[in-house]
Amino acid sequence: MISNDKVEIVNIIFSKLLIVIYLTLKLMHNKGNKKENRLCYFCGKPNSDSKDHIPPRGIFPKKPQGQLITVPAHKSCNESFHKDDELFRNVIISGCNNTEKGIKAWDEQVVDSWRKNPGAKKALRDLVIPIFIKDTTTGIIIPKRAVAIELELFERQVKRWARGLYYHRFKEPLCQESKIVVERLPPEIFIKFLNNLKQNKINPKWIHIEPNVFSYFYATSYEDKKVGYIIFVLFNTEVYTASIN
Repeated sequence: MISNDKVEIVNIIFSKLLIVIYLTLKLMHNKGNKKENRLCYFCGKPNSDSKDHIPPRGIFPKKPQGQLITVPAHKSCNESFHKDDELFRNVIISGCNNTEKGIKAWDEQVVDSWRKNPGAKKALRDLVIPIFIKDTTTGIIIPKRAVAIELELFERQVKRWARGLYYHRFKEPLCQESKIVVERLPPEIFIKFLNNLKQNKINPKWIHIEPNVFSYFYATSYEDKKVGYIIFVLFNTEVYTASIN
């Protein structure tokens, strides 16, 4: 016969096991609810089932040094930008091949991706057009090549990044009614902008996600967090701004 002491020990073990099972199931339930309640950073609707990189993962090295930014998103919202992301990456990196990081990105990310998707190479090549630039010193007209790209591509990307950084900062989607105005700053204008800040003893807090690849500065209004201004710098060459109202 089994002694009363042994029966009591078995009951205690069984009770503790039930408690562990209950707590585990409760934790799984809470995680499920949390996932269901997560809002998509882009459309603002619940039940996000994916994550999106801000900016697109493709512009970063295969082994990034920094911690990349990800925000919750619907898979459908995420995938809707797939073609934009690939084209944007190829165009941006092709224009930044005068930097060490840009050259490396071209070889390791763009050219390497063409093996899997040869159509992307043709898509970029079709955008190349001949241009003629007058040398400021000699006055000689020099033939060159440039990439003709629709401005809407950059606007779609930058507006999306602005929404992503807003979510990353405030843990909630930016309202759909918010107006985002995108502008590209030529290098010389950006340098003047930085010099003006320095002269006025203003030191913006730059966030360097990946050194010499992507940095940003995000300022918000004291009165309304939905009002802000963001500067995005890619490969120390391409500069874009987003004004949020």
